[in-house]
Amino acid sequence: MPKAAAIDMLRAHEERTLATDISDRLSQELVIALVGPVGSGVTTSAKYLSDILSHHFDYQVAPIIKLSDFIRSESHRIGMPGIPE
Repeated sequence: MPKAAAIDMLRAHEERTLATDISDRLSQELVIALVGPVGSGVTTSAKYLSDILSHHFDYQVAPIIKLSDFIRSESHRIGMPGIPE
């Protein structure tokens, strides 16, 4: 990459400001990830957060994706079908 192009990229990055509202973001999507050990209440917290965002702030909330469900649905690919819940 030519030096001038790299300098232009740095300047463009420096001119960006912090998005203070979802409308200021480059994308109108907001992704929130919650992580915690088994039994720590992550699923309950995700449901609570989903309810708050949809009912109080009128966000269109996507379904909650649990990593364990994804792992279970794809386990057959590595020869481990039927992982218990």
